[in-house]
Amino acid sequence: MTGKFHELTLRSDGSVEVSGPFDPERRDVRRATVFFVIVQGEGQADMLSVEGCGEWQQGQPDWTAVVPATGTRADGADGVLDLSRDGGRVRGIAVAVAMTPSAPSILDPGRFDPPTIEQLTWCAETRLVAAAAS
Repeated sequence: MTGKFHELTLRSDGSVEVSGPFDPERRDVRRATVFFVIVQGEGQADMLSVEGCGEWQQGQPDWTAVVPATGTRADGADGVLDLSRDGGRVRGIAVAVAMTPSAPSILDPGRFDPPTIEQLTWCAETRLVAAAAS
């Protein structure tokens, strides 16, 4: 499996569009759930994290999610992702979980292996950008 982040889009309604390419590298995987956290800043007084969950469906190139831009600072205070901080630079940390269906056993012809659950974790730097004006 391979997964990544695109740039994150800060929308005018105070939410963030989060997405990225996802390839399970198996045709029989129908969907995956992506749990992620977006981190901006460093240190106890400066770091902010926003958590979310996205979905990928077979036939789609990207996993997608929309989450509030509000999150929690390392010191426990509330905060909001900010385009002007660090030039909009953020880190995305994610894990994708996908189930593969049962399949014929390679080791024991005539039998089927049960479904499996696979996961992939990644961390990447990306940017927070403003939504295009409409």
